[in-house]
Amino acid sequence: MPPKNIIGWYNKFAKVYAKRVANSAPIEALNQFTQHIEPGGLILDAGCGSGRDSRLLTERRFNVIGVDLSEELLKIAQQTNPKTQFICADIKELPFKDNYFDGVWCSAVLLHLETIEDVKKALKEMYRVLKPGGIIFIGVKKQLGKNKTEYVKDKDTREPRFFRYFTKKEIEDLLKEVGFRVLGITKRPSKSRKTVVWLQVFGEKPL
Repeated sequence: MPPKNIIGWYNKFAKVYAKRVANSAPIEALNQFTQHIEPGGLILDAGCGSGRDSRLLTERRFNVIGVDLSEELLKIAQQTNPKTQFICADIKELPFKDNYFDGVWCSAVLLHLETIEDVKKALKEMYRVLKPGGIIFIGVKKQLGKNKTEYVKDKDTREPRFFRYFTKKEIEDLLKEVGFRVLGITKRPSKSRKTVVWLQVFGEKPL
């Protein structure tokens, strides 16, 4: 499970967070991701938050289902995306049948999971619900220092959040262990924080 304060933090500061990230979607990665999926394909937004990326995917004429554990963020997601389905669910126990989605989008979510075992559980679930030949996108923060995990005080709320950091090899090995074929990993410096570098990972469930 994620640390208890994570979901509590997002429920408490849902409006502040939604406003902050409204215009910071990883557009280049999203464009690359959608090139692999046929128009009208079904996409899982795993850890959809306030529905920012769900909206962008829907605007590109994909069918989207968003899942998250923060009920307050889901309320915002549903208000801003009335035609999209959102479900309160854990990405480690997804309520979908095997081989269901054409694509899985998981941006800035695995970095809140407390243990590597939880990360593996989530990846296994995303692998399970993805169709053979389907594409997955994973966005995590790159480990830049000695700390594998830490609590970072938020710049707006001044209350800390738990983060897990990944090396390029680590996230690549985790995807391969689950069964994904890694298509590529790109490093992207954060536009808003100089101390953050994102690892953007594309993988495929083999046929």
